[in-house]
Amino acid sequence: TYSLTGLFRVVSSISIVGGTNPTVPPLGINFNNSGNFSINNLKNTITFNSKSGNFLDLSSLELPSFEPVFNVTVFNENSYSITQEAENVNDKIKIKTNSKISFIRK
Repeated sequence: TYSLTGLFRVVSSISIVGGTNPTVPPLGINFNNSGNFSINNLKNTITFNSKSGNFLDLSSLELPSFEPVFNVTVFNENSYSITQEAENVNDKIKIKTNSKISFIRK
């Protein structure tokens, strides 16, 4: 099982093809989510099954929520990092998102 509770810092960047890249300040968001997860060792992925809502729901920031399946890039006793690539269409504009999420033990 997992439990994700507390204030987390969201750092994001935006790249616009053929345009300027706006600066996005870091944001703080409170998460209160728990559920189960499963690991696929062959594909090196982790799937989160939330009991309430989406895992890492960022809709309050007007950002798309994440799909529950992530690639695992780092996993050790002090930290783990997961990544995800997604494409969305918003008002006929194709948006490609490359996300890297890191959890570091303090």
